[in-house]
Amino acid sequence: DLLEPQRTLFIEPDDDLAGIPFEVLRDEAGTLLCDRYRIAYAVGAWYRKNRPENVNRQLHLLVIGNPSLAPALTQDYPPLQHAYHEALEVAGLFRTPTLLAGKAATAHSVVEDIPRAEVFHFAGHALSDAKGSGLLLAGNAKSGILRPSEIDAGQLAHCRLAVLSACVTGAPALDTVSRRFLVGGVPVVIASRWNVDSLATANLMRTFYGQLFQGRSAPEAFRIAAAKIREQQQFRFPYYWAGFQVFSLLP
Repeated sequence: DLLEPQRTLFIEPDDDLAGIPFEVLRDEAGTLLCDRYRIAYAVGAWYRKNRPENVNRQLHLLVIGNPSLAPALTQDYPPLQHAYHEALEVAGLFRTPTLLAGKAATAHSVVEDIPRAEVFHFAGHALSDAKGSGLLLAGNAKSGILRPSEIDAGQLAHCRLAVLSACVTGAPALDTVSRRFLVGGVPVVIASRWNVDSLATANLMRTFYGQLFQGRSAPEAFRIAAAKIREQQQFRFPYYWAGFQVFSLLP
């Protein structure tokens, strides 16, 4: 009640609170928190925005979809055909996309192309293991893992938005990768909390990008996209629309 409605609420959760989707919390009247405020998750007061965050169709997009993983990894991380279709659809929204899919989606190709990317969209698998976290890409069991340490902050100098639409084996995988983008100066990072439904995600991303193209901020665009998903009977439960969180640097 102390905050004005429709403002952006920045949340910096600690420890176990980091696993709570605050968007689904309700007040005494039963109103969802995400219906009262635009919600964004911060990584610390030291990290501030120093570049534009508006997104339009003219920006250069780098999108990765369903990389062909090493045989040693496919048992635990089966192919995600829906991820390829998601990548295709997102690529079609931009004027100058670079699409890396299947065997072309190697760590080398991503590292080579990412300095030109103003929008980065990843649809595939992420992992968290004893060596840390990473995005799974084409190649062998060693070269096919892109670790956060392999992404230099200087390579992200032009990036305004990163979307990590991944099927995850645990939150730490994307928490660490998303933090790398944020620390590298990317103003907004969208990351999935759990293995999201493919059809709901396709609808969510279509609406999200559409709202961005109308000039809305990422937290507002995602709030609207989630609300539209909830209007559909088959997607009304939070599993379908609360699976992503919007990380943002502070103004």
